[in-house]
Amino acid sequence: MVEVVSSKRRKRKLYNWHIWLGFNLAFLTALLLATGTIATISNEIDWLLQDDMRVSPEGEKVSWGEMEANAKERANPDDMLIMLTAGENDHFAYRATFLRANGTRYHVHVNQWTGDVTGTTPFLTVQRFFRDLHRYFFMPSFIGLPIVSSLAIVLMISLYTGLKTTGRLKKDAFRIRKGKGIRVLLSDLHKVAGIWSMWFITLMVITAFWYLIEFGFLVAGDGFEPPRPGPTTQRIEEFGDALPLLPADTIIARASSAFPNWAPQQILYPRSPKQAITVLGYTQDIFVRARANRVFLDPVSGDVIQVQKSEDIAFDEYLNEMVDPLHFGTFGKLTTKLIWFTFGLLLTGLTITGVMMTYKRVKKTHISKAQIKTFPILFVTAIFGCFYVKGQINYSESGELITTDTFIYEGYILNSELRQEGIDEYHLVLRAQHKKGIPIIHSITALDQNGQTHAVKQKTFASTSIFNYSYRQSDNPLDNHITLNVVFASGEQKQFVL
Repeated sequence: MVEVVSSKRRKRKLYNWHIWLGFNLAFLTALLLATGTIATISNEIDWLLQDDMRVSPEGEKVSWGEMEANAKERANPDDMLIMLTAGENDHFAYRATFLRANGTRYHVHVNQWTGDVTGTTPFLTVQRFFRDLHRYFFMPSFIGLPIVSSLAIVLMISLYTGLKTTGRLKKDAFRIRKGKGIRVLLSDLHKVAGIWSMWFITLMVITAFWYLIEFGFLVAGDGFEPPRPGPTTQRIEEFGDALPLLPADTIIARASSAFPNWAPQQILYPRSPKQAITVLGYTQDIFVRARANRVFLDPVSGDVIQVQKSEDIAFDEYLNEMVDPLHFGTFGKLTTKLIWFTFGLLLTGLTITGVMMTYKRVKKTHISKAQIKTFPILFVTAIFGCFYVKGQINYSESGELITTDTFIYEGYILNSELRQEGIDEYHLVLRAQHKKGIPIIHSITALDQNGQTHAVKQKTFASTSIFNYSYRQSDNPLDNHITLNVVFASGEQKQFVL
């Protein structure tokens, strides 16, 4: 008798934990589950919404080089091509991603069957919005990712307490009673969805904990990603003043030759002379993302620096490459995505039905104090979300043009542009070009009228490389001079007075 009473008390305690977590953290868990569910098929949503992403198979695909050339022709020549990516299937257009000097990006879509550019799309797509909201709640990663990942603890406890307090699983998995009131119906729907989603909840908990572990290792200065080799210091010195990047056709040919039985999926272009051209692709191992199999190439000669195969990487690195496909269900393409989407809806529904049952049980409709305490996180998410959206779409030139200068030196062409953005705020943009390719400049510093030195940051690494420098100055800049000290790849220094 004592054991029966003790068992009932234990079960009641677990049941109260189940209710408390599900009810009081409902807003956060619902946001997490709903955004993850949408993120699962967000690429397909973009495909439905954006005409430029939709193509129809017509004969043979054109070369990567033709798509690269056509995308560059459509893009602003000052912007840097950072990625060229194949579509998810034959009905998705290829995508060239460009980076502006202010840090914003955009996509140029190319029909792989005709080579025609189908349109230009902002970087902020449905896919990007919901992936970032789901992963970080739009916060800086060192804040948002631990918060999001730690909600896996809530799911884990909810799963355990739900199983321990549910009656017979086989019976409850199929029982939906009608005509016995809304509370009974909601309870049955909640149990059915929870029982059938056990495997999915377990998978989400495991993968979310892995994200948290990965974050911890990154904070500690370590990570699970295999190293990304680049050109050696001696090789970089051999590049000279400019870097003539290989065309995409040569890149794909060299990578494919080095990695047989492999389907190239994406070209990552270097953002500095220290980086290699990286080609990512898929093998028959469907449970890892494209990053697990890649080829690193010398950006000028095309020589293979390293071939990375998923079968050769360390065990923890391999597991890390499996997490995304398992978490979002991408390994089986649309079929598994739809399965993941369905069970994501079930989990979101569990949150909603749980809250509704609790309201019915306590016969109250007001928000609990614990629910109110989660509002700051939601409020911060909304604030960061506004800045996130604004940062993605703010790419127009600002301020009044004050003056321009052009300097020519040893094959380099340096064009400067000074704009006034406020009463005493100024912004200097220096566009560097070289007749042989992407200009290589070691560093640029600006010397103001007070004798202070400021670093001019390189923002893009393209045929037109852009350097930015913002500063405040109470005097009219036209009455003073700014001296730029440019250190070229050869080590030679040259000063230009603006």
